[in-house]
Amino acid sequence: MSLKFKSPCFGIPQSILQETGTLDFLHKISPDFPIINGLSLTPLSIPEQKAHWQKIKSLLSQTSTKDLAQAWLLIQSIPLPEVAISGLESSQAGLTELTLLARFFSSCQKLREIPSLKLDLTLLTELQNSIKPFLNDTASGYAKKQETEGYIKELCQLEDEKNTLIQNWENEIRQKTGLKLTWPLPREFPSTISPPLDSNTADSLNLIQAPAISSGYVLYFSQPQALKEIENRHGALMLKIQNQTVELEKIALDTLFPLIPKIRHFYRSIQEIAWKIHLAYLSRELKLCIPEISLNLQIKQGRLTRLYDKDSAYQPLNFCGQNSVSLIFGSNMSGKTTVLKTILHLCLLALHGIPVPCQEFHLPPITSVKLHLKDSGNVELNQSSFASEMQFFANSDLDSLVLADELFQSTEPVCGSNIATLVIEDFRDRKLNLVTTTHYSEPIGISGINHFYMDSHFNALPLYEENLSCLLENHRQTTLKLALDILPKNSSLSQKLQGLLQKSQNTKN
Repeated sequence: MSLKFKSPCFGIPQSILQETGTLDFLHKISPDFPIINGLSLTPLSIPEQKAHWQKIKSLLSQTSTKDLAQAWLLIQSIPLPEVAISGLESSQAGLTELTLLARFFSSCQKLREIPSLKLDLTLLTELQNSIKPFLNDTASGYAKKQETEGYIKELCQLEDEKNTLIQNWENEIRQKTGLKLTWPLPREFPSTISPPLDSNTADSLNLIQAPAISSGYVLYFSQPQALKEIENRHGALMLKIQNQTVELEKIALDTLFPLIPKIRHFYRSIQEIAWKIHLAYLSRELKLCIPEISLNLQIKQGRLTRLYDKDSAYQPLNFCGQNSVSLIFGSNMSGKTTVLKTILHLCLLALHGIPVPCQEFHLPPITSVKLHLKDSGNVELNQSSFASEMQFFANSDLDSLVLADELFQSTEPVCGSNIATLVIEDFRDRKLNLVTTTHYSEPIGISGINHFYMDSHFNALPLYEENLSCLLENHRQTTLKLALDILPKNSSLSQKLQGLLQKSQNTKN
């Protein structure tokens, strides 16, 4: 079993979810418990986020590690009552379905008995009492109705009498014929008859017929009258018990049918409680963070788990935004895109109610994440990459966080820089949430937004205006050096780039 996002997940490509390690993380924390099996994650509204995180915080603050572990083990054993509820709804519930409901209520009762959980399961008592009349104390049969108990007791006595009669009959046949009795009698007799006994013995044993077989004779005797009477009484009692069972099932269905909405509501509430217990347990075991909803995006030691687990050089992200718009500047391969992937990873988990891998995480009041990557347009809509990009930013709203990698690289550089500046200013003025990377220098001068630059250790550091000119020159030189490292050293293009780098260094000096 694996957790899964409700498809599509904000329109984010599956490959990106795989690349960020988000799908691997979901698989890692997926519960294999019947009560929350096959859970499909949906994004939470802002009020739902607040209530969800508050409940998990309460579980962590009021529940000891021991009690939380005990509760976590208990929810794994809670049976899924869906079959029983469906049986009640279709008026086809029997002993199996009622027993399943009883097991479900019993498991929930054990969960309620953990005092530090402080679970309010008032409805549980009513539902337990509603089903008790139809089940015994061990939930393995129908309630001990006096009449049914009498039938069962009489059946047991008849079985004893029957066994005694058969044993006596077998002994009598063995004494008179030396043959062993086989019981019960076959349904059909062979056609060839050859009596092996004298008439007096045959008559005394009620011989019916004696067909010849290759190894001798098979004798058939009519059963004693007393045994016939026991068989008849046995059949009559079984019919009465069957009728009583049908009657009990009908009473149970008539009694429980009006309670189906309550049973289903209770079932859903237990699912939610179990899911939150699971998340609280994981957050404590895996050192995950419970997000806070605040004005702006802030991250302390945020981890892109796929890189954190495999790359020793990976640096957890520290990101402190004081405004709704953040601009990340840096050279190629400095880690700008990794910052966006980390933010995407953390936000997707948080918006679906999953604690996040970092020390602190503050999420603005949003309900979705929109991701913009450099693309080749939309052939079906006859859109160029530039048109696709313009339409993407025109459709942004207050409830979304937009993550954009390299604004407007698909058009002429000066025009692209101007449009990128206007888009960033529009987001700032409308107080929309945006984190974007850029190589353009013009947007770096925009006021009222968060400016970051990527240092040589893959850290996103605040960018201050007094450092801007020096940073831009270093950025140009870093880009040229990176290009030289990629190209063959003796190529014509490499030599020309070397001259351009030297010119840049001389200008700086």
